[in-house]
Amino acid sequence: MSGVRAAILLLLISAAAPARAQQPATESDDLFNKGRQAMREQDYARALTLFERSESIEPAVGTLLNLAICEEKLGRLLRARDHLHEALDAAGPSDRRRGLIAERFSEIDDELPRLTITGPAALAPGVVVRLDGEPLDRSHLLAPIPLDPGVHTLRCSGSLARPCDHTFTIAPREQIAQLVEGVPAPSRATATSPTVALGVAETVDRPAPRRAGTLPHVLEGIGAVGLGVGIGSGAAALYEKAQVAQHCDRARCDSEGTSDIRMESRLSIVAATSLAIGLVGLATAAYLSLRP
Repeated sequence: MSGVRAAILLLLISAAAPARAQQPATESDDLFNKGRQAMREQDYARALTLFERSESIEPAVGTLLNLAICEEKLGRLLRARDHLHEALDAAGPSDRRRGLIAERFSEIDDELPRLTITGPAALAPGVVVRLDGEPLDRSHLLAPIPLDPGVHTLRCSGSLARPCDHTFTIAPREQIAQLVEGVPAPSRATATSPTVALGVAETVDRPAPRRAGTLPHVLEGIGAVGLGVGIGSGAAALYEKAQVAQHCDRARCDSEGTSDIRMESRLSIVAATSLAIGLVGLATAAYLSLRP
């Protein structure tokens, strides 16, 4: 069905061309017509350049739709979806193309694969995660990130994360996760403290503290991980809430707004649960460590 809808949308674009031709020819019209000819010749890269120049001179819904078709043919689904979103915003309420534009937008959004960065180390101070060479905003971490199908690179750096350098291939509709691992905690060395006698500084070994066993350390680690995941999920939920405001009004939400609402709800639940686990873990570890 997606191919049928795309063909119908292309016919509607073609039907709108004569109305455009009735106006006095402009530089934008000339570029648009050359772009259409390049599309007929299946030279989508050249057509894309011509449509971009036409759109920069005289924005039009038809030009945006042609840009979306070229981007999709070139395998750039993210940019195709963005152009369809712009066209939907620009189309008037009576534009007969609105329904098909919205359906095509949803179809391409469903085709997009998604990557999720996992691990609380991704949110640690000073840790930088780069996707295809570009640093990711912290609000995008721990939440699904839409990508174009194909080959991508993920690199991470920072004193609190293990260096990583992953190259992966992702297919349409595929969902994968990449873990950012933290560095091991440094071992506790025997502490020393200075003492003064007769004006001469000396050092003496402190007696080793009583060991409370391994359970407090395990609970402490679980608590730290819970707090990290809770904080990260909370930040991601706030980001999704901001996205909802951009795609919803008092009456309705578009498809992306509906997806953002679901994601915000899931992330809020994860944040609340993780924070609770983290606080309980840390409190129990402190109690076990301090009891006589």
